[in-house]
Amino acid sequence: MISIEEAERIILDQCQPRAPIEVPLLEAGGYAVAADMRSGDDVPPFNRAMMDGFAFRAADTTGPGARLRVVDCLPAGTVMSGELPPGAAVKIMTGAPLPSGADTVMPKEQCREHPDDMVAFTEIPAAGRHVATRGSELAAGSPLFAPGDVLKASDLGVLAIFGFTRVRVYPRPVLSLTNTGSELVDIDQPPTGGRIRNSDMYSIASYFRKFGYTCAVRGIVPDHEAAIRSAVSAEPDADVILLTGGVSVGDFDLVQTAVRAEGFEVLFDAVAIKPGKPMVFARKGRQLLFGLSGNPVSSLLQAARFVLPALRRLAGWNRPGGSFVTAALTEPMRHRGDRTAYRPCRLVAEEGRLLCRPVRDKGSADLFSWRTINGLAVLPADRPELAAGELVRVFILEPFNFLPAE
Repeated sequence: MISIEEAERIILDQCQPRAPIEVPLLEAGGYAVAADMRSGDDVPPFNRAMMDGFAFRAADTTGPGARLRVVDCLPAGTVMSGELPPGAAVKIMTGAPLPSGADTVMPKEQCREHPDDMVAFTEIPAAGRHVATRGSELAAGSPLFAPGDVLKASDLGVLAIFGFTRVRVYPRPVLSLTNTGSELVDIDQPPTGGRIRNSDMYSIASYFRKFGYTCAVRGIVPDHEAAIRSAVSAEPDADVILLTGGVSVGDFDLVQTAVRAEGFEVLFDAVAIKPGKPMVFARKGRQLLFGLSGNPVSSLLQAARFVLPALRRLAGWNRPGGSFVTAALTEPMRHRGDRTAYRPCRLVAEEGRLLCRPVRDKGSADLFSWRTINGLAVLPADRPELAAGELVRVFILEPFNFLPAE
């Protein structure tokens, strides 16, 4: 059995991004960029009006009541030809380029227009007010994104500003999921004779799909070495093979034997975490394999804590790990103390404080306890009891949402 940190290190050391691809800008959200990207232009590309009002030379005004002759009207997207004459102003809209010679904009609310094409100001204008000068937001050649940066919706807008139509990114890995267990039946079958319906397929596959990963579901195979070997060998194109069940030390836990027989090198088979101690991690060439617990809570924890960071590293992310916060416990928490425990909780914000509200559960098969949680309280192996009010580290379950205080 190895520590959580050692398991993380081993897994991420085996994850190398695939060869980059190009995708259209509109499809690039959620991908990690595979090359340095820089701005091609100044932003703004000209001196820009930041308010509706009048543009002029500040030197042409001496104080409140100053009057200037209005010589033009500039909507956004239009440019005045020539230079602004002395003693003149132009009516200008937000986003329009300032005329050559103008350096200040007075907001419309502080102006009085007269019928003789004159405008007067009700306040003393300050030179340079309400003008975004060329390159003040970003200069041409400035770095935008580095390899491993993950593109958000706003980032696509940034790239659109500079005319990027396609983006070089790392491809997302492709997964396959097989559920092992002679006790499992499909969800449309009656669970007779001591059998149970296959819930792992739906929770695990949907978990990864919501992050944009393709996860092909292969269904159920019985607890027979030959059947497991056949399922593994049938996935030559998967970057990552996921198996659930059959990873402990019972007579019918045959995943480790089967994957070794298929030529995989098993790098570890147990982690000091509760729930989720039995877990197989193996590789064969560039193909990775995770053998997850058959217990639904354990397998989801393993998916979030270990598999998702691996997928993100394979997808080129420079920060693939999960997120943690520190919160104050609202009530005591206890555990056996033999392994680090991840216990269900609700993170809530009350009066400027982040609180951790424990959610009672009945063990690694109690999927019902996860319906109302957004985090997992991390209880150290050397701290079997934590008091109310103590600070506890909380693993955030993504995508994160604050929950009502109840």
